[in-house]
Order: sequence, then structure tokens, then C-alpha cells
Amino acid sequence: MFLLLLFVNRDKDTPLLYAVHNGDSDSCKLLIDNGADCCVCNRAGVTITWEAAYTGHASLLRYLIVHGNPPLSAPSRGLVYEYAGAHPPFIYDEEHTPLFVAIKRKRFDVAELLLDAGVMMCEERWCWNSNWSDEIDYDDSRQVSLCSRLSCAVSEAPSLLHLARHCLRRHIGQRILTVVPLLEIPQTLRDYLAFRSLEMHVNA
Repeated sequence: MFLLLLFVNRDKDTPLLYAVHNGDSDSCKLLIDNGADCCVCNRAGVTITWEAAYTGHASLLRYLIVHGNPPLSAPSRGLVYEYAGAHPPFIYDEEHTPLFVAIKRKRFDVAELLLDAGVMMCEERWCWNSNWSDEIDYDDSRQVSLCSRLSCAVSEAPSLLHLARHCLRRHIGQRILTVVPLLEIPQTLRDYLAFRSLEMHVNA
């Protein structure tokens, strides 16, 4: 047990990050239910989103996004966990986002999930200067669909709803599940539109 703790603490990994690496959904649920922070990272900047993308645990990542609200696009070089020395080497020479890693490692179900979760493409700069489409198998209809989604996401401006979700996710973090139900966004929007309509009528 003592050796395990040394291994976990060596790279500033939290128990949750280590559980994600192992694909241990039961441990992840237990940790989240008991207040584990889903927004932390280890010494290499690896988040639970990045680790799930690298290892391909799509169903686990879906649970973490819904119940923990981790950062979606935080880049990292990754760390080699299966290393016995004191300082594990990085996986990549430069930092990459979870979406890039998912596509590079052909974890296309994870890539779809990240797009569904609302990744901001302005933070995915690799889409503009890399040949990511070379990773796509055009004989696979699902991969072709993903390529089409990525192309649209890069070329289209984000919607107001997308921006709002991104801001809430970034500034509220894991508290989003307790804060959002308290926001009366629809009523506030109706009041604003009614006020604007009245203002335009008066000015006319």
C-alpha cells in the first residue's frame, strides 16, 4: 500500500486521475460522490479528460463530464505511467488537447463525445495547422461523419448557447450542477426581449 501511494504521489496524481487511467468506473463514481475535484491535474497538466481521451474510456468520460464538469480542452504532453524511475518521460514532445489525442489515437467515440460536450474549437488550434483529416478512414461512415463535424465546427462561429455553456463551465467549474438550476435564464431572456420590444416601440 505504501509503494502504491508513492507511485500515485510521484507525479501529483489524484486518486481520481489514477482511477480514470485504469478505467475503474466504480472508483470514479465513489470518489465523485464523496467530493473529488474533477478539475485538478498532475505535474504534466494531465486532466481526467485528457487521460480518458488517451486511454479511450468513452463511457467513463461521459459520466465524468455529466457529474464532474472537468475542463475539456486543457492541453498536456502526458506522462508514461508504466515507468519505474523517479521521473517518467512525457508521451508527446509538445502539449496537445484531449480532442487531438482522441483523434490521434483513433478514439473516435471519445472525439464525438467531446464535440457533443461543447469543446470550443478556438482552443483547438491544431485544427488549423495540422493534417488531422489524414487520421480519418474514409471507408468508415462514422469516421467520415466525425470529419464532417470537425470541419463544420472549425468553419462556423459558436452559437450563443455554446458560448454560455463554455463560460459557465470555465468560471463555475464543478459547481455548475448546483448553480445552473438556480439560474432563471428563460425568464430573464423573456423579460429582456419584452423590454427591448417596448423600447423600440417607444422610440418609433
